[in-house]
Amino acid sequence: MILIVLLALTLVTTGCEQTTTGEMPGTYRVNALPGVSTDSLSPTPPANHTLRLLRPEPTVAALAVGELCTTQIWLDNAQELYSIELVIAFDPLYVSVVDADPFTPGVQVSAGTAPMPNQPVINEVDNNTGVIRYKAVQPTGRPGSGSGIVLSFTAQALHSGGSPLRFTSIVLQDASGNVLPAPEFVDGLVLINSQGDETTHCIGTVGSS
Repeated sequence: MILIVLLALTLVTTGCEQTTTGEMPGTYRVNALPGVSTDSLSPTPPANHTLRLLRPEPTVAALAVGELCTTQIWLDNAQELYSIELVIAFDPLYVSVVDADPFTPGVQVSAGTAPMPNQPVINEVDNNTGVIRYKAVQPTGRPGSGSGIVLSFTAQALHSGGSPLRFTSIVLQDASGNVLPAPEFVDGLVLINSQGDETTHCIGTVGSS
């Protein structure tokens, strides 16, 4: 299983280059790791590690065309986190994100608890260009530490092939507005098979049980 995860994540880091323009000042522009591609957060990380790590769960999803898979974006071992802003890229030819809030115009993801927002400041998905933009802020102004889910979304497999889930921008801030050091991170991958009798199969991240 470990070999499958490493192979899949290597495909993400070597086969899918993404270019973005117009990024705001103070935005961390980060690249995948080589070979891997209330008021507080959950006190216990779900994965057995001590890294300050941003990661999808599952890391790899193997789907048949038409199938759905829900992905959670976890931030492990955060310190003094007040706000987080993410941009996640995917290939819209192969994957479409399902709207989490049909009563609001546009396409949204589901808000998480890291930090715990009253309402996300930014929550938008563009299924034409393959971009998720999300920003959440603690409502009380008190930062949180620990691990938790930043956001979650359900993706539908459209065609045979595959799509990375690539973090193209990560901005963490404390309660004073200072930009925190960018965490390590692992990109995700969706593999799609044309066989309708394939069963959804998800491979957990490194350190998961």
